[in-house]
Amino acid sequence: MKIVGLIASLSLTFFSIGQKSYYFSSSLPSGEASLVTVDKKWHGKYALGAGNLVLEVSETGIAMISTTISSISREEIRESSAYDVRNGYIFGVLLNDSLPCVLEDDRYFFGIRNKDQIVGGSSRNVLSASGRAANEYVLNTYENGYYIPSILIFENKSVTSKQLDYDLETSVFDFVASQKNVQGAQLDLVVLSPTNEEFKSLLNTVFLIVDVYKRTK
Repeated sequence: MKIVGLIASLSLTFFSIGQKSYYFSSSLPSGEASLVTVDKKWHGKYALGAGNLVLEVSETGIAMISTTISSISREEIRESSAYDVRNGYIFGVLLNDSLPCVLEDDRYFFGIRNKDQIVGGSSRNVLSASGRAANEYVLNTYENGYYIPSILIFENKSVTSKQLDYDLETSVFDFVASQKNVQGAQLDLVVLSPTNEEFKSLLNTVFLIVDVYKRTK
């Protein structure tokens, strides 16, 4: 079961009826200082796949830039004074700006870029050094009072993101001594408080889903 992706963690709630989910009581590793960003040598932009998701790493933090595809019918543009299309650009969607567009089946398609701050600014997510390697960090995504960790590994021209992956009836967390069950009408939640040694063991067993962002600049 894939628990959280880097961008999905910003907007989705993962409590599901009848499904046991594992969260963490605090950011990990415990005792590590919270960071605003990573080492300066890793600053830049990294794209996933065709580039609809871009990870922007800078001195102010880490942000995710995503592109949402939308469309407006040719009839709507013709009948509304709010929109205009000229030379392959649509006007009126953004204030005082235009967007490239493509006409297909009587609809103009265009992409709207959104920027979400993952680390830094007003974000409640916590970035920490993993303690294992200088290029490895733990991104602790804040969710309803708890945290979901993922791993960011920076290399010369890429960033690898590793997220939690476990079966619904997993026993992989059983060795963590401090656990608390939180149950309700719509959730079955286990909150883990691992020691740093226990967390190191988890790093090698449950962070299995991998996305690789390639550096663009």
